[in-house]
Amino acid sequence: MTKEEKKRLMEIIRESEEKQTPEEYKRKLLMHKLSEMPSVVVETAYLYAVNYIAYGEDVTKDWLTAIQQTQALEKAYQKGYYDAMKDMKERNKA
Repeated sequence: MTKEEKKRLMEIIRESEEKQTPEEYKRKLLMHKLSEMPSVVVETAYLYAVNYIAYGEDVTKDWLTAIQQTQALEKAYQKGYYDAMKDMKERNKA
């Protein structure tokens, strides 16, 4: 990024700070930062976030033992399995 681009970006940020709520500013800043990252990084982070929200386990973190990792993966698998079965039953009722 050139010096002129950085200067223009700072002007845009200052203008947006004056006109926007803090939530809007944070959202736009995050979107700007994400647009600079490679798409593979963003997609991977998104998948990890969805997995964490859906199953309550961060299966990407390091575990102390293989048993802990196995339990976390089993819990995530079981939750996904039961959610899929529940969705199938609801579809069959409709």
